[in-house]
Amino acid sequence: MDESDGVWLEAGAAAQAAADTELRLDAFEVYQAEAARSRLADRIGWATVTLLCGAVLVGEVGRGQSPAPEGTLLVRRSDGSVLVVPVNAVAGVVGSSAGLRDEGERPVSLASLLRECWATQAPVRLLLPDGQWTAGTIVFVGADHVELHQEDQNVAIPYAAVQAWNLGDRPAG
Repeated sequence: MDESDGVWLEAGAAAQAAADTELRLDAFEVYQAEAARSRLADRIGWATVTLLCGAVLVGEVGRGQSPAPEGTLLVRRSDGSVLVVPVNAVAGVVGSSAGLRDEGERPVSLASLLRECWATQAPVRLLLPDGQWTAGTIVFVGADHVELHQEDQNVAIPYAAVQAWNLGDRPAG
């Protein structure tokens, strides 16, 4: 091998390194664009979810049988129950990994799920800001609140006050 062969090998290696670098930069750019679309509600896998009220939920987050209601995270617990957790009630998530929502899916609204429970008179449980669960049967679904029948009275609870919804055996998400 003479000196010109070495120059050609060196030039070829430099060209390959430049191509590899460009390919890596392109791939990273695509990754960043996809990451920018990722939402907390899109996370998938086992996780510990801490809520602002201090409650800690452990389970598998992510898709259920259908998309999660917009702005919510689904948590399937080991007992099989599925909790619908508003993203704005989440203080942090440990575990799971970023996922992407299928842009072709049309997520159901939380109000639609609640209206299904109202129609079937299914009992529901709600986690409130004080960390206590309350239960009842839905008797009204408004634009910004739900009304539960509890014992001998009806109680109106704003959606914004609910830290988590346990809609019974509904196939929430």
